[in-house]
Amino acid sequence: MTPPVDNSEVLFRQAPRRGTPLFVDRTVTPPVHRLAFRPTPNDADGLSLIRAKFRSLEWSGYRPEKDDSELYVIQLIAEHLCKVAERVELPPLSFPCSPDCLDLLNGEPNAHCTIAQINRVDYDKGGDHKKRILSWTEKLSETIKIEQIHGPFKKPASHFPYRPA
Repeated sequence: MTPPVDNSEVLFRQAPRRGTPLFVDRTVTPPVHRLAFRPTPNDADGLSLIRAKFRSLEWSGYRPEKDDSELYVIQLIAEHLCKVAERVELPPLSFPCSPDCLDLLNGEPNAHCTIAQINRVDYDKGGDHKKRILSWTEKLSETIKIEQIHGPFKKPASHFPYRPA
């Protein structure tokens, strides 16, 4: 059984190493582009995150469906995400857990969760909610420090544990 996300919990957001714009650039301020937090077409049910207490950092920077990709991992705290959402008048955030590819391979507890209120369906509808989501992405990116960025990671070697110690 997967327990609910706690406010003090560390969560990770993946960001690709390559692309336009560069989602992570340690030479600029802020080092994470706001679009790293915009819901993608794959985020229909909510913005995907990974729970650090159920998946190691090395494995959090890997997607089996994109085996050759290199991903950064941005470290966040659930409570901070909620406070930023409150500042831009988004509804209170919830973090439902649902399995991703690695969870299906490794079993419960599931490391994958989403932010239900930051989803692509509402984003695509436009209007005030989209404006609030974009404001949230901007304000959140402004708070990210270089120390919160890990990687980029490739597929982890077999000696890296899947679950944190």
